[in-house]
Amino acid sequence: MIGIMQGRVNSPLRFILSILADVLLICFSFALVYWVRFISDLIPVTRGMVPFSHFLPGAGYVTALWILIFYLQGHYDTRKSWRLLEEIYEIVKGGVIASVLALAPTFFIRPFEYSRLYMALSITVAAFSVIVGRVAVRKIKIPFMRKGKLLFRTAILGGGEMGMTITKVLANPVYGYQIVGNITMNSNPKTLGNIPTLGSINEVVSIIKKYFIDTLIMSFPLRTYENIAQLVSTCKDLDVRLLFAPDVYELVTYRVTPYEVNGLLLFGIKEYPLEGWYGGVKRCVDMVSASVGLVITVPILLFSAMLIKLTSRGPIFYIQERVGLDKNPFAMIKFRTMIQNAEEHTGPVWAKKNDKRITPVGRVLRRMRIDELPQLINVLRGEMSVIGPRPERDYFVKKLSETVPNYNERFRARPGITGIAQIEHTYDRTVEDVEEKLKYDLYYLENASPKLDIEITIRTLWVVFAGKGAH
Repeated sequence: MIGIMQGRVNSPLRFILSILADVLLICFSFALVYWVRFISDLIPVTRGMVPFSHFLPGAGYVTALWILIFYLQGHYDTRKSWRLLEEIYEIVKGGVIASVLALAPTFFIRPFEYSRLYMALSITVAAFSVIVGRVAVRKIKIPFMRKGKLLFRTAILGGGEMGMTITKVLANPVYGYQIVGNITMNSNPKTLGNIPTLGSINEVVSIIKKYFIDTLIMSFPLRTYENIAQLVSTCKDLDVRLLFAPDVYELVTYRVTPYEVNGLLLFGIKEYPLEGWYGGVKRCVDMVSASVGLVITVPILLFSAMLIKLTSRGPIFYIQERVGLDKNPFAMIKFRTMIQNAEEHTGPVWAKKNDKRITPVGRVLRRMRIDELPQLINVLRGEMSVIGPRPERDYFVKKLSETVPNYNERFRARPGITGIAQIEHTYDRTVEDVEEKLKYDLYYLENASPKLDIEITIRTLWVVFAGKGAH
């Protein structure tokens, strides 16, 4: 009964419908641009009317290339779940690749019978149409997903802290997963919080069939299960996706890259992306971004400075020593948002929600993140980056270095004005939360790229406009 109601998320029908939807959107784009270019009189036609049938071979060629590139990128793997920004990025990237392959011959073959303007406009509109289509599908799917439809029916293998983390992360149905239950590693039944136990790993085949499981997520290290090869084979035979959730600390600790030399497998120390070529590119982008940002925000900076001076006693700026790249200290600049001498009686403490030391104007500046804008000066000086781990005071660095494993890894990059930890969740300043935040910092150090930086920037703007997480 469950199988009939739910259906399999990775069914062939969904695969076919996904491709068909993109084909229709791309073809619609070619037809729309033809109307705009040759019929609507919006763009003057100087060389006579060209019948639409003249463009059909070229449109079909471009459409086929787009679908092929999208397929190779994994767009039609219905078991794959992308965040919206990531999907948009992949659509644009795939569209650019396909379009270059499609249009490149037109610059070498002369005369070329097709209008390059028409083709370029069609490709641009096609990319926009596909993005709009994907967004619309997401919007349509969300109500169904909240009702338990169109979700990956998922079971968690194992338990422990990682199992609880997986359960919390996937609790929101908009991520596309429905936690059906927990499969224990032995015959002793144990529940994973409120998640029911479906049985032991020895019964995994019958459990998959009985509960129509699409996805299995392992919450334990691979080395602890001696029959992992058999489990992988079982999942493959049953068309079930098997996912692993390795501990980020473990991945960073064993920062190695495999190399094969004439059949000999060697391991070398892995270089962080920011320690390679991208570090230089990122620094150039930081310089340009900080310069433009300071120029654009001059009115906001001046108005904020005036409000601070008129509404509370003390300096306009709050300059505090922080620890930066390679543990080098620097003076971080912020707008003052607290009363003067806020730590006179308490000593160094983290700000907290509803902190009485924050002034009324300071609360607004914090909520809108305007207090962080002067740090663009730190970026120009080379002490900070726009994106990276948040800088911390030496007092807390010394304490956290002793209690939080791998904490010093974050000093391998310039601290940033914003980062993954600032946009993923609101957190309290506790040791436990610092450990959680460090996972995001380490993830960024391992995966820094132009794509990730663009995503962080866009999501930061959304957080600022929504006023989330500030206190």
